Amino acid sequence: MEYKKDFQLRYSNDEVFTSADLQKVVMLPQMECFKEATFTRRLTVFNETFAELGSGKRNYAAVWHGGISGRKDEDLASTFHSCLPATAALGCEHWLGIPPVGRGSRGQVDPKQGPGTESRSSPDVPKMRPLLRPFPTKVNVALALIAFFALGYALVFKDHHSFSSSLDASLYFRLIRNGPHRHIPINRPTKGHEKAISSKPEVKSNLSAAPASSTTGLKSSKSEWNPNLALLTSELKKKLDVLEPEREIINMTTACNDYNIKYKDTCGDSDQDCPQKVLPKNLEDRIKQLTLRPNLQVPLKYRNVISGMAAAIPGHYDIILLSAISSNHFREAQAMFKNMHEKVLPILKNFTFVVYDLGLTDAERNEVITYCRCTVLKFPFHRFPEHFKVLKCFSWKVTVIRAMYERAQLVIWTDASIRIKNPSKLLEYIERAKERGIQQRFQARGVPNPYFTLNQMFDFFGDSPCAHMAFHQVETGYGLYHKEPLVQQAILDPWFGCAVRATCICPVLQRSVQICPDIRGSTEIGVCMRNEQSAISIILAKLFREKYRAVVVNVGTFQVALRENKYPYFDELRMQKG
Repeated sequence: MEYKKDFQLRYSNDEVFTSADLQKVVMLPQMECFKEATFTRRLTVFNETFAELGSGKRNYAAVWHGGISGRKDEDLASTFHSCLPATAALGCEHWLGIPPVGRGSRGQVDPKQGPGTESRSSPDVPKMRPLLRPFPTKVNVALALIAFFALGYALVFKDHHSFSSSLDASLYFRLIRNGPHRHIPINRPTKGHEKAISSKPEVKSNLSAAPASSTTGLKSSKSEWNPNLALLTSELKKKLDVLEPEREIINMTTACNDYNIKYKDTCGDSDQDCPQKVLPKNLEDRIKQLTLRPNLQVPLKYRNVISGMAAAIPGHYDIILLSAISSNHFREAQAMFKNMHEKVLPILKNFTFVVYDLGLTDAERNEVITYCRCTVLKFPFHRFPEHFKVLKCFSWKVTVIRAMYERAQLVIWTDASIRIKNPSKLLEYIERAKERGIQQRFQARGVPNPYFTLNQMFDFFGDSPCAHMAFHQVETGYGLYHKEPLVQQAILDPWFGCAVRATCICPVLQRSVQICPDIRGSTEIGVCMRNEQSAISIILAKLFREKYRAVVVNVGTFQVALRENKYPYFDELRMQKG
């Protein structure tokens, strides 16, 4: 091979010849009983070794596993950008031999052709990123230990990737110390990429406060998907044409001073910082404001977590009944299970019942698994931002609804306090949800959404709070969500996009705004925060506007919320078993 020829060459002190090779090790988790574990995730560990030619030379290695990254071109190239700076501050000329498609093939590059004839790897390709930190390795034992530590980590990494194909690539490059080429770190953007990077929703900018009607606020970054606006607009039009709400919403063009509300809502319409004072009538504009707004896009890392959560439920169902409980609602949840077993489960077909553990003790979790007739899953708080751990922010609720939505034609969320009293009426609302897309719990005696929503959330959506004074806040104790593009892309995705950002769903210390006072006669808005209820109310108002009351419904005809209603159901079942 060519490196043998280079090894025999005499070269100056300012040159280093290094061979690079990728090794892949497939490691399976231990299976205590094969008959009980026919299929299991496997761990793929990669080791990109950079070895200077000759004995007694320096060696470097980049080690990672499938839960961290894959083995695509940009992943391999990122190991170069990780290891090259470890040798010195140096310029770089390198070329790669990419193997042809197929097993057992090895790519080779003839260095005699010299630089200029090969395909160079540009140091400022946007997709490439520094994934790994290089470290010197003297013995292979150290690499083995690192690989086993990576295995232990990945066994609890629930949604790590597995790979079914092998890769064996030979890489050859030449380093020239103090050469004419300046190395530019991948995480330092060049001038050509500054604009593209600044438009990403993860980057802090003023986009979160941009008005919904502004052009800037609706510009999607190149890294995000583009929705089919024509399809979504057509679906919305069809629904609005046939929806018959109890009453249509009127008086949607009034300003805050018409309500005697203490909120400055008087900036000029041409002012780019002016929040939207009237929700749009145009259907495509409604779709754009919910699907193209950058700060409502869901970052890729959280979309991946959602996919992993959905994968925990095998198969696909007509209906998924969904709930979540923590220790402080353990007895209340037992009353819910009793109601479910007696009223709901007997009337459904092709369904499953999923309950998320938000912080049960081991004993409580074991009891739920034994008696609930459901699948119990632990919520992965460690995979989400810190505000998810504040249960009263309710980001977790939006997340589990969005995750289970991947596995059913209809998701029915129920709080632990909900009791079904008329099962046949529930079946009617299931059919309504299939026709209308969503049915969200609503109380006619509720209050306008701006009273129980902080102004920061309206700013996040680009709206004035007073544009929503005509819409009473919904409740999220019960909701039905049908599988269709309009619901997913224009309702659940922006709801989840808000949930993963504390600046939207939980912008202040939650316990300081948890209690909502009596607002009768009040001229103050934003007196408390109802988090996920506030967000879904804004979304449904923006999308359905005048037909809002067709998708937010008074469900008192078939259910009731009985908070603090507790029942020792598990004790009863235990006694029945003897």
